[in-house]
Amino acid sequence: MNQQDEIVINNQLEHDFFFIELPPNNVDDGIWKNRNGEFIFMEEMGLDYLKSCIHTCKNAISRLKESARRKIVKDTLIPLAEKKLEELESEFDKKT
Repeated sequence: MNQQDEIVINNQLEHDFFFIELPPNNVDDGIWKNRNGEFIFMEEMGLDYLKSCIHTCKNAISRLKESARRKIVKDTLIPLAEKKLEELESEFDKKT
């Protein structure tokens, strides 16, 4: 990964993918990181907030997939975001 890729990834993490962090600082399972950098347990989130977070993840993933970003950027961010999306959907299913 070159320096330009790192800059793009960090930019994506600050904006669209604020809810994940790169290894080794991953956001733990069952925890959501909001735009303010606060960590929230998913089990404490209401259905509306879970839906909103699911929508945020899906939008970020689809925008990056459709973008002209380099493969290394996509391969770095999308799997982490998809994992967080699965956690959110699982918690939503438990509550419904």
